[in-house]
Amino acid sequence: MAFRWIFSFAKKCSISLSVIGDFLLLATPEYYYENLPNLENKNVFILEPMLATGGSLSFAIDKVKEHNPKSIIALTVISAPEGIERLKKEHNDITLVTAKIDEKLNENWYIVPGLGDMGDRLFGTT
Repeated sequence: MAFRWIFSFAKKCSISLSVIGDFLLLATPEYYYENLPNLENKNVFILEPMLATGGSLSFAIDKVKEHNPKSIIALTVISAPEGIERLKKEHNDITLVTAKIDEKLNENWYIVPGLGDMGDRLFGTT
């Protein structure tokens, strides 16, 4: 029964893509690609596997806010306290949902203990 509801809900959803990368030496986000539908007065979910410094997610939220959504919900698998704090300061009007909060960031801005590099895991390049 629940699956029917999920699939009926999914038919009403738009899926889009924004590609934001981090320039690792400075840990600053760069915008590579955007393909967003009309987001005005819509509930928007932003999926981010790992929330480390919060730079990329904060940047994505800024971009989405330019389109006047009704609400923004950020979904992450794993988060560092530093990234959560940044989002509280910069975007206290969004909802953040994370599966796990890890201990901290190390000197290279990696989540500790973390999962390793998510891109490597996703594309099998480890």
